[in-house]
Amino acid sequence: MNKFAGKKSTDDIKKTYLESLGKDYGEIVLGKNTTRILYEDPKLLLFVLSRHKFVSKMFTGFKNVLEIGC
Repeated sequence: MNKFAGKKSTDDIKKTYLESLGKDYGEIVLGKNTTRILYEDPKLLLFVLSRHKFVSKMFTGFKNVLEIGC
């Protein structure tokens, strides 16, 4: 196994990472606003995506979710 910077990576994660190197995943189409944020403030985009990931983990297993507020 190659050296990794982190010591907490499992062997499965390391194997998946090494297998993914050099693969072509194609293009990802983003919406107009998301593309603008990516070009103007990529750190903001990562922050927004991390929020979505956090919330999606909270609601794993639910069939329906009602979002109230804005």
